[in-house]
Amino acid sequence: MKVEFLEHQPQLPANCALDSITICFAYAHPISELIHDMKYQSVLGICELLGELLYFHTKYPDATVVTSVPLHKESQRLRGFNQAKEVAVAFSRWSRIPYQELLRKQKQTTARQATLREKSARFENMLSDVFALHSRDKLPDSVLIIDDVYTTGATLQACAKVLKKHGVRHVFGLAVAHQS
Repeated sequence: MKVEFLEHQPQLPANCALDSITICFAYAHPISELIHDMKYQSVLGICELLGELLYFHTKYPDATVVTSVPLHKESQRLRGFNQAKEVAVAFSRWSRIPYQELLRKQKQTTARQATLREKSARFENMLSDVFALHSRDKLPDSVLIIDDVYTTGATLQACAKVLKKHGVRHVFGLAVAHQS
């Protein structure tokens, strides 16, 4: 089975809070099926594989801490786990960059990002202070934030804005797949 590595990284907007984005794969077979099964069939073991693939197949930026995009507690309760966190924890073990939970999702967005096709709708959905700091502990200088799927970058950008607002100097994004 052949996977489709992402040949060109997406261009970040001019005023983006992310310092960079690194994505491993195109959202295509078999990666898209793995991600779907991980999220919607609750196959937790896929997270370990995806974290390992990120480690071995990307030139990820050097950071002090690895974190992940949080799920709303109701979504996490229904799924049983946060797939981005589990991928990030696996990546953390391989990279030896410590994992730290830095963010929480304080409210549900108006719609699931995956259901929104228009870039403007995805950014609008993330505007209303969806994310907050998990705790008031001292934040690291640089953070590598991991998500499973990158489409427009709205979710990672919203997370990066919160981290930078509270003093993190460098926020880098790392995603398993890019869905265009």
